[in-house]
Amino acid sequence: MTTTPFSESRADIGTLKHLDDIVRVFQDDFEICVQTHHEHEIQFWRRAFVRTVFAFIEGTTASMKRIAADSYHQPDARFSLAELALVAEEAYELNDKGEAVTLPAKIPVTKNIRFAFNVFARTYSINYQLKVDDNRWADLRAGLKVRDRLMHPKRVEDLVVSDEDLALVRSAAYWFLDNIKACVRLAIEMHSKEAGG
Repeated sequence: MTTTPFSESRADIGTLKHLDDIVRVFQDDFEICVQTHHEHEIQFWRRAFVRTVFAFIEGTTASMKRIAADSYHQPDARFSLAELALVAEEAYELNDKGEAVTLPAKIPVTKNIRFAFNVFARTYSINYQLKVDDNRWADLRAGLKVRDRLMHPKRVEDLVVSDEDLALVRSAAYWFLDNIKACVRLAIEMHSKEAGG
């Protein structure tokens, strides 16, 4: 059986390093927020931390889907039309003239995370199961409510980030970081096997 070079069979090692660079930037951002918050106990840094963590999660999720989109034509990463639309974050409907129009897909964050890890793993032919059976997945779901409350406040109290809120969001951040690092590590190991190293 002939093996195909990794760069021809799916996204190459440079793509993984690029994703790792993105993760590192976001991780630096949220660690700066934590450090600065500890030095200056003010609500601004708590809110900044929450926003930064979810920018990290959603930005990394989008990057994972972009990698999958760039590799969709490869044999190991065959996606259905529905999956391709969701990778591109597109939805479709008909306008009043009966013409098909493209709309942005409205994908709930938790579903989008699970989907991104699924298509990313398939892109690299790895068997990675997102860790959703522990309390940190529940913390992520609760942390999203904190983020939503900050982004759409109904009263001034909604802008206060409590110690409990902060702990939930920190737990969610490290849950996501642990998962993305483990998944990328498996993809790099697969690359090494396929490259003969």
